[in-house]
Amino acid sequence: MCGACGGGRPVSATTALINQHGVKNTVLVALRAELPRGWALTAQGDTWVLRSATGSQRVYLDIDDLLHELFQRWSIPAPAVLQRSSGL
Repeated sequence: MCGACGGGRPVSATTALINQHGVKNTVLVALRAELPRGWALTAQGDTWVLRSATGSQRVYLDIDDLLHELFQRWSIPAPAVLQRSSGL
């Protein structure tokens, strides 16, 4: 559970870390900088949305799923702030 998360729903350790330390915007900016041209990333609450240039989108309910997808698709690693804090 994440004490910093509204509703107290179960979340991953990475999401809890982001919320606890208030680094969501830092993570978002770092990931956006690595995306290929035409792709966009937004975050609302604990939900992350990845949009392609054609308008299709994928919704990720947890940052770990998004990080896995970005690494598999484009070899984008977890942002440094997460690597230092959590060993990702």
